[in-house]
Amino acid sequence: GALQRARRWLEDHVTQPYSLEDTARAAATSPRTLLRWFANVYQQSPLDYLQGLRVSQACVLLQTTYASVEQVAHSCGYQDVGTFRRVFMRQTGVLPADYRERFRLRTSRKRWSDAKGSSL
Repeated sequence: GALQRARRWLEDHVTQPYSLEDTARAAATSPRTLLRWFANVYQQSPLDYLQGLRVSQACVLLQTTYASVEQVAHSCGYQDVGTFRRVFMRQTGVLPADYRERFRLRTSRKRWSDAKGSSL
């Protein structure tokens, strides 16, 4: 129904600026109705849902890439890095750089470079 269309639209437009009106239009409902239905069914707003998608994407990038926090923020649809840090902290309990240190799934660049140069 309308909520599934709204969620799918948010998932397909995760890096674009949030617009309640565009999301409601994609769901073929009014913004007010969409907010009410989202709150009743998911206990969050469409914006909160979108921010959760963005933070999940940021977590993957922080764990698996060397991209800077600023690059990660922009890749996940945030124009303002400060806003990204605040949202990330609110959702995960840690700052993006601290999250990267704690959960990285890769070796350091120096160790990777040393391993490439050595003969196996």
